[in-house]
Amino acid sequence: MRFGWDYIMLRKGLLALLIFYMIFNFLSGVIGPLLVPLILDNWDASTLGYLSTLMGVGMLVGTLVMSAWGGGKRKIFAMLGAFMLDGLFLMAVCLRVSIPLLAVCGFGAMFCGPITIAASQAIWQAKVAPEVQGRVFAFRRTIAMSASNRRAAIGGAPGRLRLQAGHGSGRRAGACAGSHYWCWGRAGHRCAD
Repeated sequence: MRFGWDYIMLRKGLLALLIFYMIFNFLSGVIGPLLVPLILDNWDASTLGYLSTLMGVGMLVGTLVMSAWGGGKRKIFAMLGAFMLDGLFLMAVCLRVSIPLLAVCGFGAMFCGPITIAASQAIWQAKVAPEVQGRVFAFRRTIAMSASNRRAAIGGAPGRLRLQAGHGSGRRAGACAGSHYWCWGRAGHRCAD
């Protein structure tokens, strides 16, 4: 673990990417636990299945697009662009609770995921020497996912209390996460230029 820490600390671009993903994982984890209660409080289980299927198809299509496209020459722009688009979908879903809006935004957000993840992974693999990737990636994974333990407690239980019909903290959590995705993506684009 110490080697991974030292390696990343000496490379400010990798450190920034690590912090970026730690925040991304935290924000997406705050929203995740609120989706199922939002749907089941307003519709039945078949609607949840329909929307979950559309989100899965969005991820599949995003994977196929990224496989065919490859992310371009500068992967950072693909990653940040998909990140910003994901933020727009999260903000849009907070406008009102409707099946078509949830379907489009869920599909779109899940479409962006594989592009963001694949571009980030390509950056890490290109910037980290092959002989030390295992040690560096182990540290990276530990840090990037460290927020996972707290995110559901912060977003899930309190958000569930006031989630009725898309109001309250659940709606604010979506808008907050979406706007953070957008702002971090814009800041990253400015730094990458």
